Amino acid sequence: MDGGLMHRGVSFEFYVVYLFILSIYVSQGMIILFLMQVSSYYGRNL
Repeated sequence: MDGGLMHRGVSFEFYVVYLFILSIYVSQGMIILFLMQVSSYYGRNL
């Protein structure tokens, strides 16, 4: 039982770290897309 709980805890920590890294990649991607849209918007108006 203890081994199963320990394994579940490790996988849970890995899942949290994976979600944290994934959120960072998603936020960076959103920022890049936002900057690309803004630059293309200003490029068309100039």
